[in-house]
Amino acid sequence: WCMNPDVGLPKPDLVMFLQLNPNMAANRGEYGIERYETSAFQRSVHQRFEELMQDSSVNWKVIDAARTIEEVHKDIKLLSEDIISLTENQPVGELWR
Repeated sequence: WCMNPDVGLPKPDLVMFLQLNPNMAANRGEYGIERYETSAFQRSVHQRFEELMQDSSVNWKVIDAARTIEEVHKDIKLLSEDIISLTENQPVGELWR
């Protein structure tokens, strides 16, 4: 059901999922201030994203967000540069069609 509103939208060249264990997230500063920052809700959201990532028609890349900001930034930058060079002259597809 969560895919239906996005059917036919421009397909992203890359979707980066910053993965962090909910227990580790709970130990980070200011966790729980947002109303959706409960362990149960975060586990549920993570499970749904795991299901979405099974769709091979979308280019998902998982980034380990438990590392330092610098390490995560390096991965994001490299993945971004790579996908830009691979897709800059490619047509834009449609999502979930």
